[in-house]
Amino acid sequence: MAKLKFFSSLLLFLLVSVGVNAQYLSATATIDSSFIKIGQQTQIRVVVDAPQGVDFSFPDIHQGDSLTSGVELLMVSKTDTSMYNGKFRFKKDYLVTSFDTGVYRIPPFFMTLKDGTRSQTNELSLEVVNIDREIVDGKFEDIKDLMEIPFDFVHFIKVLILLLFIVLALASIAYYAYNYWKKHNEKPEPVIVEPERVYKPHEIALMELDRIKADKIWNSGQYKQYYTELTDTLREYLSKRFSISAWEMTSAEILDELQYKEEAYSICDKLKQIFSVSDMVKFAKMEPDSETCTLSLVNGYFVVNQTIVQEPVALDLKSAEQPQSEIKTVSEN
Repeated sequence: MAKLKFFSSLLLFLLVSVGVNAQYLSATATIDSSFIKIGQQTQIRVVVDAPQGVDFSFPDIHQGDSLTSGVELLMVSKTDTSMYNGKFRFKKDYLVTSFDTGVYRIPPFFMTLKDGTRSQTNELSLEVVNIDREIVDGKFEDIKDLMEIPFDFVHFIKVLILLLFIVLALASIAYYAYNYWKKHNEKPEPVIVEPERVYKPHEIALMELDRIKADKIWNSGQYKQYYTELTDTLREYLSKRFSISAWEMTSAEILDELQYKEEAYSICDKLKQIFSVSDMVKFAKMEPDSETCTLSLVNGYFVVNQTIVQEPVALDLKSAEQPQSEIKTVSEN
């Protein structure tokens, strides 16, 4: 009997506690606009006032859910907490919309306490219309006849000019693109480049001697300049022809070096005449006569012509054999 009284007292205490918690938890819902057009949005705010220590949770609804058939939930805000009249005030916003006309009843929002009891907000209503403007004083306007849009000639000309401009621009782009492609893809005509002729040492020397002969600067008394050009030409030729360092040698050293060259035996006397007169002109300021200058030039030609390297001549064996066969035929007859 005592146990029955104990459980009865405990049950009564729990019921009283739940009633107290529910009594001090108040929840309200408001809507920014209860009248919207199709596709427009409106916001619902749920406000909960609760004393300290009361633990509860908002409805478990998320973005994409429907509050009721035809009303979609677009966004759920975070819970905003503040103090109001000595209690905690909790706020949460729900952004909704609808794409069907009609009047919708939005059911209450239920707050669930820790002990399982629930507290609910008030109901809301939302009207969704599909008209461009509101009806004033319940009056309707007559349906208007179809309007014929007059032909706008100025607009037509503007559009035509714009189209022509676009066509010309595209044509220009295509033209330049084609020329660019053709220029960079067509094969260039082969350019025949003739190899530059490489003159042989004796050819260079003879051309230089011809120039000296044509200038005849010794006639104007420029003996030193004349013999300098003549000996420089011969030094350059001898360096390449006999592979000696003629530019670094004196006249006597060049003559001594050439004595050991079989091909140079015949030119040593001519070179000696040229170098001897040249040294006298350069160092003793001798002024040779015109005949001596001419002789030195002739000796220079002789030095080059006598030492030209003869290239081997290829013989045509067929042409060489033909006379022998003819001689044999004549002897047999």
